[in-house]
Amino acid sequence: MRTGRRSQAQKVFEELGRIESILEDFHNRHSANHLANSNKDLSEEYIQRVIKQFRLLEAYSTEGKRAIYPFTNGKTIDAKNIDRILRGINLKCVNSFFSPTVDLWFEDSRASYQNKDAIDFIENPGEEITQLTRELEPIFLDLRNQLEYFSQEIS
Repeated sequence: MRTGRRSQAQKVFEELGRIESILEDFHNRHSANHLANSNKDLSEEYIQRVIKQFRLLEAYSTEGKRAIYPFTNGKTIDAKNIDRILRGINLKCVNSFFSPTVDLWFEDSRASYQNKDAIDFIENPGEEITQLTRELEPIFLDLRNQLEYFSQEIS
C-alpha cells in the first residue's frame, strides 16, 4: 500500500476515533430522561430516538475503525477490499449522520450557502443535542470529503 493511501487511511481512522470519543462522552453524561426533564418543551420519545441514533453512529464508528485499522499499519490489501471498507464507512457512518433511516433530522444541502448548520431536526432536540451535532458536523463533512477522494484514487 502506498504511503499516501496509508496516511489517508490513518486520517479516516483518526476522524472515526474523534467521532467515537465525542459520542461516548455524550452518552456517558446524558440520558434521554435527563435531557427531556431539563426542558419540558422537549418530547422525551423524540429525544430517546435521537440518542438511539447517536448510539448507532458510535457503534458504526467503532466498526469502521476496526475495519480500516489494518491499512493504517501498512498491511497490503487489494483495492477491492479497501474500496468495500470505505464504502461501508461512508454508507453506515457518514450517510447515517446526514440522513438517518428514521426521520429524526435531515441535511439541508443549502446550509453552506446560508451560513447555517447542515442538520435540521424534525423536532426541537434541546441545546445539548444541538451542540453535539454542531461539534460532529464538521468532522463528518471532512470524513465524507476524505472518503470521496480516497474512493476516487482507488478507482
